[in-house]
This record gives sequence, C-alpha cells and structure tokens, in this order.
Amino acid sequence: MSAAPKPTSARQTLAELRARAQGRKLATAAAPGLSESVFRGVTRESPTLIRFQMNPTIVGYANTLRRTMITDVETVAFRADIGETGATGDVVITSNSTPMSNEMLAHRIGLVPIHVAKPLEWDPEAYSFTLNIVNDTTDPRDVVASDIEVRQNRGPEEEALLVPSVQFFHPDPVTHDTTLLTVLKGRIGTQEPESLRFTARATVGTGRENAAFMPVTSRCA
Repeated sequence: MSAAPKPTSARQTLAELRARAQGRKLATAAAPGLSESVFRGVTRESPTLIRFQMNPTIVGYANTLRRTMITDVETVAFRADIGETGATGDVVITSNSTPMSNEMLAHRIGLVPIHVAKPLEWDPEAYSFTLNIVNDTTDPRDVVASDIEVRQNRGPEEEALLVPSVQFFHPDPVTHDTTLLTVLKGRIGTQEPESLRFTARATVGTGRENAAFMPVTSRCA
C-alpha cells in the first residue's frame, strides 16, 4: 500500500480543515502530489466540534496535525513565569498563607483554563482578574476558579463592570465545580485566619511558548 506524501505545512492543513468545516475550499492546502484533500466527510457538529476522516494518510501526518493544534493554536491564559527577580509574571500574589509558596501557587493559577470564544481578538487590558478570600471560619474553605472576580474595564470615566466569573471559568459538566486552586484551613483559636489575595492579567499565547496555552490538553484540574 502506497503512503500518502506528507504535507508541506501543518498550519496550512489546519487552515484547510477550518475552511472545509465552513463549507469553503482552500486549494493551496492540498498535499503535494494529491489532486484533492485528504480530509473526507468534514462536518461541523457544533461551534466546538468538527468531525472528519483522513484518507489516504499516514500516522505521522495525523500526529503532525495533532501537535499543531496543541502548539500553534492561540488561546488565552495567565502568564506565571518566574523572572530573575522572583516575580511571577502576570499573576501578582499579595497575600498567601497556604502551604504552597507564591511561585508554586502562581504556576497553578497560570494553568487554569480561561474560556474565550475569539482569542485573536482578546484585549489584555479589557478585563481584570482579582481574588480576595479570607477564611474566618473553623471549617476548611476550597478556593476555586469561580471565586476569581472578573471586571470589565470601561475606561477612566466609568467604573469597571463586574461580570460572572463562569463566563471565563466554566464549571465541570458532571460536578458543576470549577478548578480548585487551593484550600484555606479553618481558623483555630486566636490564630490569624488563612487568606489568599492576588491580581492577574490574561494574555494570548500558544502552547509552543508555554503549556498554559495548550488548548486541547488537560492542564489544571
């Protein structure tokens, strides 16, 4: 059985798949030596699901497409890289009495998926993300992604508008919970209550830069 020639560009192949799902053709995306595309039966079943078959093809070709989706598709996330001064990128922690260090906690926050429908149109200055939780009870307190307050910045003349956090941090369809960030222990006696405060800025990137921007893999769960 003869093998199909490899495509010249995985990005070009992904572009053709998107075009076919929209009912268009992209002639330049066909593999060299083939008169037509290797994609068969391309159908868009929902805004987030495209179903197709690849024939004729080889495993390496399919794997190239998979890796391109992981590393080259833009998404939105919190950058939490540790700089030379110890700063944790766009995640600024101002209070943290959990067992985790600031660096470890910032890294975990950076892996939380942020749902944005059009990442290429994302404006990092349009929204601000803050969290301010103090556990003044005697019971443990789960701190989850939906505890993050999201505000839409409307300019210097208007007050920022509070928007539902689940717009960006979707609950699990089974448990209906959002991503667990950490746990604040209950207060014992007269000791100070545990707290967590931080601000974060969301920007656009790709998985080639950092795993936080990988759109089709499990990150922080």
